[in-house]
Amino acid sequence: MMRVSVELEWRPVDEVLMDRDRLVFPHLPETAGLYRLRLVGSTSTSTYIGETANLKRRAAGYRGGHAGQVTNARMNRRMREHLRAGGRIEMSIATAAVIAVDSETDRPLDFARKASRLLVEAAALHAVPDAEPLENLPGIGDMAPG
Repeated sequence: MMRVSVELEWRPVDEVLMDRDRLVFPHLPETAGLYRLRLVGSTSTSTYIGETANLKRRAAGYRGGHAGQVTNARMNRRMREHLRAGGRIEMSIATAAVIAVDSETDRPLDFARKASRLLVEAAALHAVPDAEPLENLPGIGDMAPG
């Protein structure tokens, strides 16, 4: 048996806003990391967690919502609908994490490696409370109340 633990700390960066009909993201670093979008409504909250090699560039993809990028287009539409309905979107990022395997001491993970980001993303997704729907799952965002 192997025991693996991952630790990360979400750092709030600000809310995603809308100017006219265009999403406005907070200032983000041009570094690898994870991001969490919490779509907070009057009656429920849902969460989207993602990983990227460049946080600033990833936000730009969501801002544009290009039809060729299925997730960008889906989340762009979902976030705009949520904000129009009076909800808010809280954004947090994590640019570092540590891993411990069995009795080893914590070791920093290299977020420049996609495998490291995917490991931490999977752990972060499992940490979302069951009562909070995940926007990551196709179709869930369309069903989640705003």
